[in-house]
Amino acid sequence: STSLHDSNKAIPVCTPTQTTTYTATATDTLSGCFITDQMVVTVNQSIVHAGRDTSLCPGFGVRLGELARANYQYSWSPATGLSSSTVSNPLASPSITTTYILTGNDNTFNCPRQDTVVVSIVTPPTADAGVGPLTICRDQHIHIGSTAQSNTTNLWSPSFSLDDATKAQPIASPTATTQYTLQVQDTQTGCFGTDQVTVNVLATPVADAGRDTFICIGSSTPIGKFTT
Repeated sequence: STSLHDSNKAIPVCTPTQTTTYTATATDTLSGCFITDQMVVTVNQSIVHAGRDTSLCPGFGVRLGELARANYQYSWSPATGLSSSTVSNPLASPSITTTYILTGNDNTFNCPRQDTVVVSIVTPPTADAGVGPLTICRDQHIHIGSTAQSNTTNLWSPSFSLDDATKAQPIASPTATTQYTLQVQDTQTGCFGTDQVTVNVLATPVADAGRDTFICIGSSTPIGKFTT
């Protein structure tokens, strides 16, 4: 057998990877007579599943492992980013790509086993709402944002003073100072980035030329009105 170190020895060492029945045969070299006996070696092993490799957007989490098995002890390494390092299925929220190692042990047989899972952190798209703050007069408008990126969608809020809240560079026509938030989402990974820009709206000065009037030729009269 391949799991025996020397099958010709009377007491060989066996290292089976699964439960195996071994047959021993003893033969008398003079008479040729022989006899056989059998021995079953039961292989006990802990069942450990760390879960499938997965990718996450920054700030999100994923459950690792599986439901706990009776009489099992669990240990995860590293513990960084885990809700618990001693449960079977912790919530993982790492800030960087991390390989987690799960060690599980069936206390009935004390045969620990390990499994690994990789949690990759996806780089989100960069949102650029533009250089601010921006300043306009009331009843004016201005472009905000920056050049559109491929494979992304855009969403601005608030949207009521924009010509199109899904453009990368919409036209803003606020009637009062407004802070706009841009969310750029990657259509392939679902990850998103955000940025903000403020558009300040200056008050419009008051122009008052005064009431219509008449004068005689050669006369003069003041026109206009002082405003504050």
